[in-house]
Amino acid sequence: MAKYNEILVGRFNNHLKKHLSMKGDAPAPQLASEIMPTLALHTDRDSLFHQGWNMFSVQVLQSPAATAFANLRLRNPLGSNIIAIIYRAVLLTTTADGIIPSQLCSGLSNADSATIISTQNGRWDGRHSLNAGSALIASTTAGASAVFPTQRMMISAAANGLAEFLRNYDDRYPLLPGDSTLMQGNSNGTVNTMQFWWMERFLEDSERF
Repeated sequence: MAKYNEILVGRFNNHLKKHLSMKGDAPAPQLASEIMPTLALHTDRDSLFHQGWNMFSVQVLQSPAATAFANLRLRNPLGSNIIAIIYRAVLLTTTADGIIPSQLCSGLSNADSATIISTQNGRWDGRHSLNAGSALIASTTAGASAVFPTQRMMISAAANGLAEFLRNYDDRYPLLPGDSTLMQGNSNGTVNTMQFWWMERFLEDSERF
């Protein structure tokens, strides 16, 4: 029998059950219908796993020729049923950017760069399956510019400086099935170290499109 204001998203109930070691049926099957006092409990990154999130990172070092570009790409396959949140994108370059700056872009793309990078050892939480990497496909190459038509952000990186593309909480962005994001350095013949941090979970029924 349906309940008043029944909650149909299971991951929040699973979070309560695991975080508080509760047994039995869903501890919060419906929304409260009245004003009520609450006590906020401290939660940190360790509780993200109970909410269905897994955290990953990937890093690559590329040394392109003087007229070439290095890039690092993350692609969310079309049928993955995964949503990812990109929350850190970092580039370290040995040569200052010139007229063409370092760039970050995202958009609809089903292509990978030339070299696929394993994400199996990129997990941040050991409770995630030891033999399973991210649902996202990481890849890299050095060659012609691979920037998408939609450029989200560009930054002028200083020599031997760490360039943070996502400086605020609101800069974080989602990566949905069928989308890719790419970080690309400058064309000054520099050595580029590039890194993405992200977290991912399965899409709920109500979120699918």
